[in-house]
Amino acid sequence: MYNFFNPYREIIPDFNEFIESLGRPLPVHLRVNRIKTETEKLINILSERGIQLRPAGDEGM
Repeated sequence: MYNFFNPYREIIPDFNEFIESLGRPLPVHLRVNRIKTETEKLINILSERGIQLRPAGDEGM
């Protein structure tokens, strides 16, 4: 993969950090479909299952 991105070396300020970041997992985001359920209800269900959430806007976590 390193060789694939080599052409971008000159335009990416911290190229090594960029390459390392490709191996890190992305954060998970959820959006609540409020037609099907309520935000608080989903938060409670997931919390009961040990899933910790942080708000990310009006409809996301």
